[in-house]
Amino acid sequence: MNRCKLSAILVLILILFSSIIICQKFDQKNNIIQELTERLNSQQEQILDLKNNLTNLSSKLNVSEAKLSEEKDQKEKLVQEIFELKRTARTDYAVIGVNSEGKGSVIPLRS
Repeated sequence: MNRCKLSAILVLILILFSSIIICQKFDQKNNIIQELTERLNSQQEQILDLKNNLTNLSSKLNVSEAKLSEEKDQKEKLVQEIFELKRTARTDYAVIGVNSEGKGSVIPLRS
């Protein structure tokens, strides 16, 4: 009977130690899951921030492209105005000259 009690005690001790080891492993796995969950939440926040930044940058890019287009249009208008001013600002002159023999001639000038 002593052997039976001793065997039962040994089995109970083994079960107790097994339970303790299983609980420790469960706690380790639970901690790992908790760490991974925290990392996931942090990464999701970073992704959301990046998406918001991308949206803001895209909006700013659209505004900049519109301003650039306006500036190009204005530049083209100014170039046309300058060209028109240069074209209309030309003046034709003529200079009359007389040589030593008394002959005259007309020399055309353009400015």
